[in-house]
Amino acid sequence: MPDRPYFNLSISELEQLFNSSTDNQSTLLALSTELSRRKTPRAKSLAKKVGDRLTANQNPFRPSKSVSENPAFPTMEVRPSFTETAMAQEASGSNTSETLSSSVEVKTSPTNETYQPIRQDGFDSVTPLLAPESDTKPGVDSILAAWLTLEVLTPQALPRTSEMEAIGRTLVQFEEHPEPWTSQRYWRRARERAVFWMVYLGELDLSRATESILTMYPDEAIDERAMVRGNTTLAVIVLDERGLPLESKTFLSSFAWGYGQIRAGRLKSLASFPAAELAIKVELEKRLVRQDDHGKILPLSKADIAGIINWLTRTLNLPDEEVIRPGLAIRVPQWGNFNEPPEPELLNSFYISDLLKARSAFADKKVGRALSAYMDQAPIRPRQDAIRDKAALATTLMPALVPSVRWPSP
Repeated sequence: MPDRPYFNLSISELEQLFNSSTDNQSTLLALSTELSRRKTPRAKSLAKKVGDRLTANQNPFRPSKSVSENPAFPTMEVRPSFTETAMAQEASGSNTSETLSSSVEVKTSPTNETYQPIRQDGFDSVTPLLAPESDTKPGVDSILAAWLTLEVLTPQALPRTSEMEAIGRTLVQFEEHPEPWTSQRYWRRARERAVFWMVYLGELDLSRATESILTMYPDEAIDERAMVRGNTTLAVIVLDERGLPLESKTFLSSFAWGYGQIRAGRLKSLASFPAAELAIKVELEKRLVRQDDHGKILPLSKADIAGIINWLTRTLNLPDEEVIRPGLAIRVPQWGNFNEPPEPELLNSFYISDLLKARSAFADKKVGRALSAYMDQAPIRPRQDAIRDKAALATTLMPALVPSVRWPSP
C-alpha cells in the first residue's frame, strides 16, 4: 500500500481535497500524515485546519504512519488475510451499516467553489454529485482549462479479449460468471505468485454518448469524435484473489463523469475533474467494504456490484437506460517476486494531472522558464532558418565536438 497516497498532489489539490472531505476521517488522517512531511506556510496552515477538524469530529484515531493500516482493507501481501477488525465501528462506536450505506449530496459554498459529501441513508436516495462551475481567467488559465476539458472527455474503450490473452490475462464477462473469484477454475495456478481482479463497473456506449454530447454542443467540423466506437466503463476497482477490495485502488472514468456533468449543462465544471474524482473515490471505497456479524470483510458479490453500479449511475448523473450492466472483470496473474496490484491501462488521459499542476503553478506564480515559454509567456527569440544559415546550424550542432567513434562492429 502507498505510504503517502497524496504525495503527488500539490498544496492546491490538498486544499480542495480537505474542502470536499471535512467529514471523512480516513481522508483527514491521510491528509494529516502527508502535511506533516511538508514545511511550507500553506502546508502548515492546512495541517492546522485538518487537526482542528479531526478534533472537532472527536475521532479517537491518531494519524498513523501508513494508510495501509486502515483495518477496512486487507493488508497487501502475497496472500492477503481477512481482517477481524471493523472499519469504524470499533474505533468510534458508530453504526457501520449506516456508514457503508451512506450516499452523496452536493452543497456549493459561496466562499469557495467546492462540494461536500453529505451522508444519507440508503442507495436509492443518491443525489448526483455535480461539480461547481467556475469562470476561468483570460489567457493561460483559460487555455489550460479548455485543454483539461478536452482531456476529460477523451474516451478510452474497454480492453478486448484478444488483447488480454496476449499478455497472459483473462477477460471474464459477469453475465457468464457473476463472481469469478469464487470459481476454482480461476484460482491461482502453478507458478503464479498472486492473482488480482480488475473489475470494470458497468459500460457506456461511446458512440451513443458522443452523439448526445455533440447534439448538446454542435460542432460543424467532422473529426474522429463523430466516429467513436466501442464501450467505456464507469469506474474500475481492484480486488485480491478472493474478491476483497484493495485500498486506494479505485479508478473513476473521466469520460463517464464528464458526460454526466454535460447532461446537467455544467460545461464549465469539467476542469474540476481531479477534485471530483477524489471525492467520489472516497465515497465509493466506503461502499466496497462489507462485514459479517463478526466484523470480517466479505468478498464482493453479484448484488454488491449491481448496487455499486446503480450508485455510480446516479452519482455521475448518467441516464440509466444508457448504462450497460453488469460489466466485466480481468484476471491478472503475477509471477516471480512482483506482486503489486495492477492498475487499468489508459482508463483516462495521462495529461490530466500534469495540466492541473501547470494550472496551479500559474495560479501560484511559481512557473519555470520552460513552462512559461511553452505557454507563450516568455520572450520569443528570433527564428533562424537552419537550412539556409549554415553558420547557425554549425553553431547549434557543433560537429567539431562530435567524437570520432562508432558502435563496435565487424
